[in-house]
Amino acid sequence: MKQERGRIAILDGFRALAIFFVMLCHFFSRYIKPYHKEDLYPYGADYDYFSYGFLGVQFFFIISGFVIFFTLENTLNFSTFWKKRLIRLFPSMLVASIIIYLFFNFFEDSNFLLSHRLLNFIPSLTFIKPELINNLVESTFGIQLNLDYLNGSYWSLWVEIQFYLFASLFFFCDKLNFIRNIIIISAFLCISNLVMYNIGGSNILGISYAKEITFYFTKWIAGGFNLLDYLPFFVIGMLFYLMFKNKDENKKNTIFVKGALLFFMSFVLFFSRDNIVRLLLMLMFFLFFVFIYYPNRLKVLQNSFFKKNGEASYFMYLIHENIGVFLIIVFGSFFKSFGFVLPLLIILFFSYLSILYYKYDTRINRFFKIKLLKE
Repeated sequence: MKQERGRIAILDGFRALAIFFVMLCHFFSRYIKPYHKEDLYPYGADYDYFSYGFLGVQFFFIISGFVIFFTLENTLNFSTFWKKRLIRLFPSMLVASIIIYLFFNFFEDSNFLLSHRLLNFIPSLTFIKPELINNLVESTFGIQLNLDYLNGSYWSLWVEIQFYLFASLFFFCDKLNFIRNIIIISAFLCISNLVMYNIGGSNILGISYAKEITFYFTKWIAGGFNLLDYLPFFVIGMLFYLMFKNKDENKKNTIFVKGALLFFMSFVLFFSRDNIVRLLLMLMFFLFFVFIYYPNRLKVLQNSFFKKNGEASYFMYLIHENIGVFLIIVFGSFFKSFGFVLPLLIILFFSYLSILYYKYDTRINRFFKIKLLKE
């Protein structure tokens, strides 16, 4: 299996698949009814074949769970872990945010994609969900900021940050029992989250509660600290890493690990919205099993195309959505009956741009690692 500087080639292939599905979703399905309040594409719903491409984000979460467990095991302490994470995440976020802000202030003046406001750098560069900042400021000072991200795709970074904090606290508090502790607590939190959504909805469980509980849960947990909605995907990724590691070390997976993986996979499948989502999630799980036990069957994902796009997928994810949709709105009508061509060209453009940027990103990361980590 190809592995270079701590990177695993097949995982980069997975990242490439995830980012392409996300971009296809954003450029063909995301901005039409009923997924959006109005139809924005010139070609309307003619190519609405990728509405399930949003699952590329869940695929990223599984990959992240895998990689973060690996990173934690190879990091000395809590402080070093967070320095590594910030070195990896912040420079690209800063570059992408500046490009998006300048682009929309030069070329678009209606502000329909919320990329013009200077204040929107606050949630973008801190990764914090805008609703959380808005609620905190309004509750404390009575001021309505109405902040939003500079780019729609930034929302998932706040979920990632919450997971990094969750996992790193558990790991560095008790490395020996890390996997046991995080599985038990995660299962408890996921079930509790489900119960709270039930209480706030149909309440078929018939639980008596104070109305304030629903209010605060909706405002602060569901509306702000939303990790619990996606936590099962990260835990599944961590369990896949443990299985990957055990196979590499010729160790057997314990009944506890197998049972935990079955529980979390069953959890997300059972509560998925429809059978197509379930089928696609099962495909993701299948790909990870093949990656762990039959990696040679996935050689195609180790070729240069997938490898380079996977390496560049983070910047591609940050930069593509609002600019891409804007270009489609402005120029899509020129392609008439070949409207599908422009989004594909835009995807290729962002792929090329991101691969080009990645060369500089690695230098930036190396510089900060030398300065902050003395590596």
